[in-house]
Amino acid sequence: MNLLFRYFLEFIVVMFAAVYAYIPVRKNLRFSAAATCITSASVLVVFCIIGAYVCSRYGISSNRIIIPALPVFLLLYILVVRMPVSEKFFCFFTATMLSGFCTMYTHYVGATFELSNSDLPFTLNSSAICIGMNLVFILVFFRPLFVWIPGMFREDFLDGVWNKVFILPLAMTVFFLWITPLKASNVVVARTQIIGIVLITFFPLIIWGMFYISWRMLQRYKKYTEIRGEKELLVIEKKRYERFMDYHEKTKRIRHDFRQYILLLKKYADEGDLDSLKKKVESIHESLPDTPEKVCAQPAIDAVCGYYKEIAAANNIAVSFIISLPHELPFDDMDLCSIFGNLLENAVRECEKAPVEDRRLTVVSKMISDEMMGISIENTYIGEIRIDAVSGLPVSGKTAHGIGRTGYGNGVSSGHGIGLISVRTIVERLGGNMIVSAEKGVFTVNILI
Repeated sequence: MNLLFRYFLEFIVVMFAAVYAYIPVRKNLRFSAAATCITSASVLVVFCIIGAYVCSRYGISSNRIIIPALPVFLLLYILVVRMPVSEKFFCFFTATMLSGFCTMYTHYVGATFELSNSDLPFTLNSSAICIGMNLVFILVFFRPLFVWIPGMFREDFLDGVWNKVFILPLAMTVFFLWITPLKASNVVVARTQIIGIVLITFFPLIIWGMFYISWRMLQRYKKYTEIRGEKELLVIEKKRYERFMDYHEKTKRIRHDFRQYILLLKKYADEGDLDSLKKKVESIHESLPDTPEKVCAQPAIDAVCGYYKEIAAANNIAVSFIISLPHELPFDDMDLCSIFGNLLENAVRECEKAPVEDRRLTVVSKMISDEMMGISIENTYIGEIRIDAVSGLPVSGKTAHGIGRTGYGNGVSSGHGIGLISVRTIVERLGGNMIVSAEKGVFTVNILI
């Protein structure tokens, strides 16, 4: 019974690995968190009991059960978590790396206890060290697992990175298994144990430091992007302001000359000189400046939409903006500018490719309730678009992000694919939904946030 219990304590490492694996993906589970935790805990407890029994019954190492079971656990993890596969791999192998280090570290720290141990499983003292190490790791790596990794997953520009980065924790897992001593007697030789403990202690510090540096670099990049977005918005608003000031100066001059115009027109009328009267009226009409049209009451959206409306008009695109939004909105200005800016830039670009008579752009937006906003943007296009059934976005076989199509947002070069991914990321972060469709030459994006 004592041997069975000691094996069971060794198998508990998989419970800690599950904790490491589920913390970063807690908001991306296919089932409720409670159901996932209860089911996973039940399955792992049964696995630990059966594994301990088999090992004690046939006298084999626990690794001969745990390591072959890893592909099965990985498959179950992939099925339970709703995220890109590469991100699942990264979380799973990060969990095996952390739990693998704790087991390896125990072999060095507990080598003295294992000298007189003639059985395969750890002694109770070594098991206590291993469990204690995992508890400490949960505390030490809680912030990286709970905040930093999920935060990096939310950034769409990192989507292609995880296809390569997951190899690092996988390699570290294999490395920790490789440097795990086979016998305690190999460790307790001269100063090997002390030197080994000192050296391998740096590994978790390096791992934690890599997470921290990555997170800080991400925050700096986001700050830079935010500042760049604000500058772009200021440029747009400056152009709109210059147009209003130009209109103001022209109308000011007209008001100054208005009295003279009236007197001259009265003179022509009194003399019955209708031809001169008509010519002067036409001359005054032509000198009147076009009134800058406000798209909506919300300043940031008005600036962005007004900017692209002018570009569309300059490219002979028939535009229709029906935007009924209040001055104050329950959303961040930069998020709204990113949504409208990306979608309008893509829409104008696609309309330019169509024949002049087929260029149409329609934008509709209004508040559905005090806290809910709807956005619908339609534009004509040429060619063929296929919407991916899984991502819900246009598909292209040559796009780095899997978004786009031939002639429509060709990957990174055109920016349409990245733009839609960026918009979807913002919409999902705000708890909303985005539906993309392409039918009969009309591309439509409907958003509810």
